Amino acid sequence: MAATACEVEFSCDASPSSFDHTRAPKKESAEASRDRFGELAAKIDWSNASAQLANGQLTSLPTEIVNQIQALAQQPDMVQRAAELGLDPIKLVIALIASKVRARNRAAARVLRAIKGDRAISELRL
Repeated sequence: MAATACEVEFSCDASPSSFDHTRAPKKESAEASRDRFGELAAKIDWSNASAQLANGQLTSLPTEIVNQIQALAQQPDMVQRAAELGLDPIKLVIALIASKVRARNRAAARVLRAIKGDRAISELRL
């Protein structure tokens, strides 16, 4: 017997387990990024790099740290906040990293002061 168009069956499994509810990977959240500031601050030799860092230059840092700073500086919230403050995003990230160790590292405190200028430290926060 030949099947007619009316006899064709379709099946659709609409059970909750048939859908993939996993979220697409996102860029690192701003909060997770900011958690890395302390980690990065500990890896930077502030004494040897302070003059370059105060000018936003990353040339004295290891490639791994440079890549992390550049990635942070490209995040939309960093770009937006830097624009609001009239700062380069790289300088904002450097200032935020330096702010994590300013109390115990004089070179980092100098970098922070050089970048923030007359701004209060609280103004640099996101």
